[in-house]
Amino acid sequence: MERLRRARGEAAARHIIAGALYIFSIGASDFLQNYLVFPVRGYSFTPPEYEAYLVGAAEAAVHAVHGLGARAVTFAGLPPLGCLPLERAVNLQSPGDCNGMYNMAAVSFNRRLEGMLGRLGRELPGARVAYVDQYGLLSAMIARPWEYGFENSA
Repeated sequence: MERLRRARGEAAARHIIAGALYIFSIGASDFLQNYLVFPVRGYSFTPPEYEAYLVGAAEAAVHAVHGLGARAVTFAGLPPLGCLPLERAVNLQSPGDCNGMYNMAAVSFNRRLEGMLGRLGRELPGARVAYVDQYGLLSAMIARPWEYGFENSA
């Protein structure tokens, strides 16, 4: 914000900040690398506690940019983590298939994130806060690849 003020002036900086779309993504590497695969945070948090921790970080980010003047904020939910190519490749219980436990973690987190974003959209003055359902879109593409121009999803 300060660099923008210096470069464009106070009025222009406020106009740019207020008119921009802020796109956030949180959680994919946090869950996979720090919790599910390598349980660095798993020693300190239960799954619901870790979700709450990450959603709290997301909420703090929305408050921070709103405080600077941002009004349009979008958060992308988690994709089906267990269906990512690496996770399918290393799925020891069912090689090549999606990891259901990882997908359940993503669904649970997404519900909590979407609820928080809906609440902030109602509470923050002038804010337009949206949730993007990556999970639903990618799950549909995996289940019905031909509808999206692909021959298969394997």
